[in-house]
Amino acid sequence: MTTVNLLKKVAIGDGHYKAAESPVFVSAVIIGNGGSQSTAHGFGATPSLVLVALVGGPAPPYTQPVVTEGAHDGTNCVVTVTAGWSYRILALA
Repeated sequence: MTTVNLLKKVAIGDGHYKAAESPVFVSAVIIGNGGSQSTAHGFGATPSLVLVALVGGPAPPYTQPVVTEGAHDGTNCVVTVTAGWSYRILALA
């Protein structure tokens, strides 16, 4: 697990933005098991954005991967990924 800060733009009205620091969580590689999997992000608040990137698959013949986001919360990112497919999570606080 890696948590870093990233500058993101925050709307302040009338089409104007300002830069603000936002913590970023990047998970280690996780192998999907076909069921809901929770991964702690460490923010203490629900992430504003969660991205799931497939980084590997099972040996051929491949099963079509399906990624479904669950209800993320102040502790975990919740994701369901087809069994055998590996993935990483990137989340913004």
